[in-house]
Amino acid sequence: MNTIATSNATVIASITDNKLLYIRSKFHPASECPVCRRGISPIILSAYYANRSNRFHMNHTLAVLFFCTLCDTAFLCEYKGQVYDLEDGHGNTFVANEMRYVTPISPLQNQFSDAIQTLSADFIEIYYQSQKAESEGLSQICGMGYRKALEFLVKDYLCHKFSKEADKIVSESLGSSIKRIEDERIRTLASRSAWIGNDETHYMRKHENLGIVELKMFISSMVCYIDAELSFEQAYNISGK
Repeated sequence: MNTIATSNATVIASITDNKLLYIRSKFHPASECPVCRRGISPIILSAYYANRSNRFHMNHTLAVLFFCTLCDTAFLCEYKGQVYDLEDGHGNTFVANEMRYVTPISPLQNQFSDAIQTLSADFIEIYYQSQKAESEGLSQICGMGYRKALEFLVKDYLCHKFSKEADKIVSESLGSSIKRIEDERIRTLASRSAWIGNDETHYMRKHENLGIVELKMFISSMVCYIDAELSFEQAYNISGK
């Protein structure tokens, strides 16, 4: 496989589907690693052009396997484009116009404090998995994950505040637990987050103007208020000299 770097793109020779003919391809290499999220000039390991077109639909794609030298990870990009005949009549040129698929992807994760980690490690793990699902385009299921993360955050927070009621808190509904929250700001954010989260799990939505963006925003605000409360508890327990 021959690769030639150009000012605007990379020109690469790859084998066509089942014809054993060479096709020149032009595309812009990935400028950021989807795993470590750093800017890179990746190594091209291999590439393969596929023509899945028919008389009703044109579908020319190029799959390129890159290697990031910063995190030593390979990742795959698929390009969509058009094919043009070469002027000399020897072969064709694929010109990419869209990068339509990248895998694997490591989402940009929210950073949670040590206090939140101690309060509810399960909340953080569930939240990160939901972010991963969202980054992979699994928009129909990530909302359910955020809804589950919300429940763990609420119940772990309440078990921390009302340890003697922990058995009741863990077994009751999320709605009942939310009613226990004394801080009106946290209670309101939790209630609205639950509304949106329930919509993500049911056939019909009750709040058409609210979705994943608002759900994540409300949960993030809840975390800030809870984090501040935990910091206050720590400061309050410091005895003066």
